[in-house]
Amino acid sequence: MKKIINIIMVLFLVIAAIPLAANAEEETQILDHVVISPVTAVVPVGETQQFTAYGQDAADVAIPGLSYVWSVSAGGVIDSTGLFTAGDVTGTYTDTIQVTVVQSAIEKTAHATVIIPSQLDHVVISPTTTTIEIGETQQFTAYGHDAAHVTIPGLSYVWSVSAGGVIDGTGLFTAGDVTGTYTDTIQVTVVQSAIEKTAHATVIIPGQLDHVVISPTTTTIEIGETQQFTAYGQDAADVTIPGLSYVWSVSAGGVIDSTGLFTAGDVAGTYTAAVQVSVTHGGVTKLAQATVIIEDEDSVPNGWSQGNKNGWGEDDSPRGWSKGNKTGWGGLSTPPGWDKIKEGFQEIRARIGKHLGGADS
Repeated sequence: MKKIINIIMVLFLVIAAIPLAANAEEETQILDHVVISPVTAVVPVGETQQFTAYGQDAADVAIPGLSYVWSVSAGGVIDSTGLFTAGDVTGTYTDTIQVTVVQSAIEKTAHATVIIPSQLDHVVISPTTTTIEIGETQQFTAYGHDAAHVTIPGLSYVWSVSAGGVIDGTGLFTAGDVTGTYTDTIQVTVVQSAIEKTAHATVIIPGQLDHVVISPTTTTIEIGETQQFTAYGQDAADVTIPGLSYVWSVSAGGVIDSTGLFTAGDVAGTYTAAVQVSVTHGGVTKLAQATVIIEDEDSVPNGWSQGNKNGWGEDDSPRGWSKGNKTGWGGLSTPPGWDKIKEGFQEIRARIGKHLGGADS
């Protein structure tokens, strides 16, 4: 019996010591720093934001039972629980929120920044117009701005679409299976307090490939020079279809690379439909062609420097001259009668010189 009583007493002492041990463990936590949340908050005029704080030891373990003192230097007011109310003056108030914690002789503080944005004036959506194919996606973005076109942080955006596809909460649009131009089909709405603003965007879903537009259709370059060609596959409504791959080739007159950059060969001439581009889309292939005229450097008259009208006044060429074709000159590089005119000038010059020479004597 005595032995049982001793056992009971030992158990009682162990149970009674557990809270003491726990208290001793808690007291070993020494305040090292304070964590405040959020560290930055966007609070419109007159609205509130709840701040919280936790004193932690060096191991980032929260210390229970601490008291927190809240204060604010500018931008609004804050109560003893950390509830901040924004004032009516917009701006960025860096480290305006302060919380202080004291543990014995240890005192720690933490700060937070408050941004009181300007009044919402309009919304900018991007892109405003996009062309995508059936089933493809397009990410739209939006930014609420004040009257000075400054982006207002912390706003929420609500996306919707009226036709042409679907859009999710992030602004990601997926095109439907009906082609056409959907004007202002995308809408984004932003609300700031009692202010609501919207913006719209247009989506173009092109139809089947109908033709290819090549540019330029005709070009004139000299031997060894280059010309960049471009091409656009379009539907029957002349809407450009995005994301197509173009295959370039040349039948004569030079070479062309995969980007459409043509380099003229060393034989002058007119190469009709020498440049070709082909496009395949949805099982349909279309092509377009362009003509290249290659000129020899010597096929233009003396005094001509491309882009520089040497001695020809304001004209692109001397009178009677069509570039590369000596119109009315009978194949000569000078107009008929030029030699006689030149001889007449020389004779007049000689007589003047003789006359002046005689005067001197």
